Amino acid sequence: MPEKTTSSPTNNNRKKSSKKKTRYNPLLLPCAVLFLSTIVCLVLCIITSAKLGKADEKLDKLKTKAEATDNVTLSPDELDGLISSASANASLLGKEEVKAQIVEMMSVPNPNEAEMLRTMFPEKIVYLAPDGYHFDDISDNIPKNDFKKDSFSKDDDGYVVFNGDNKEDFLAGIDVSAHQGTIDWEKVAEGGNIKFAMIRTGFRGYGSGKMVADEEFENNVKGALENNIDVGVYFFSQATSKDEMQEEIDFVLETIAPYKINCPVVIDIEKVDDSSARGNTISKEERTEYVKLFCDQVKEKGYTPMIYGNTYSLFAMLNMDELAEYDVWYAFYSSYIYYPYKVRMWQYSEKFEVPGIDGKVDMNVIIPN
Repeated sequence: MPEKTTSSPTNNNRKKSSKKKTRYNPLLLPCAVLFLSTIVCLVLCIITSAKLGKADEKLDKLKTKAEATDNVTLSPDELDGLISSASANASLLGKEEVKAQIVEMMSVPNPNEAEMLRTMFPEKIVYLAPDGYHFDDISDNIPKNDFKKDSFSKDDDGYVVFNGDNKEDFLAGIDVSAHQGTIDWEKVAEGGNIKFAMIRTGFRGYGSGKMVADEEFENNVKGALENNIDVGVYFFSQATSKDEMQEEIDFVLETIAPYKINCPVVIDIEKVDDSSARGNTISKEERTEYVKLFCDQVKEKGYTPMIYGNTYSLFAMLNMDELAEYDVWYAFYSSYIYYPYKVRMWQYSEKFEVPGIDGKVDMNVIIPN
């Protein structure tokens, strides 16, 4: 077998000294990190640009659709696309104000998509219909109001206050019917805030079509007038023909004849969320014709005619260009008036508490001319 060779300490030292020594460069790692970071940033920029282009393209298509015609409907998928694209644009472009606005509107329970769309499309009237969101043009033929979002505020008791001159002319009032039961009008008057009351005369059944007198009408009118509260009236219409509208007109005029009615006489136009609702079956043109008939005859009798409705009923159910001469009672539960045209009365709450009335009641304010 081969002889084992044992190396001496001197030989080991020689072998080690013959190897080439490698020195560590402290700048090498930072340079490598910087290089890799630059590559990553370039890749992210390319991806971001691509996403931004797609978001812009999608948003532009939807916005073009909304601006192209007088009446536009967006499907739920298109609405989601609009919101997603707007969010993407705001985030990618770094527009903090827009991004913060979207985040604020969507970061609440049951976010108000309509409110966000109204902010995005101030030149349109945006409302939700059964077939999706609609974007209607604002007519140039109807006188506009001058109110802004900050034109009104609410006091400690929840009453709307006008933030401008002649604020004392903005009078508070309620609208009531048999739903409120028996009202203690003396207590209502003692509070000092309620200056007028809109009282229901009756309604036509949306299923049966029968005319029904409000059970509390007489008590409410007498109680309000005896306590120096001005009175106006309204009738909930479901007329589907001229003859039926004439029947409603005759009923209202006959019902109010014995009383001093010094506030408007109103035709109440609302969409009923029931497939059997007869009033939903007529066309916009027919309904506009019937409402005009009501207003004309009420005016002929010396009363002030008025049309009640919310954003949907005033835009989707009526042609307001043909009704521009008549006052509007606008229902919109918010801190501002969204309706762009002149408003004579604003129903801003449906959950108000007033001494003398059991339960909740609608609260309104008269807008001076």
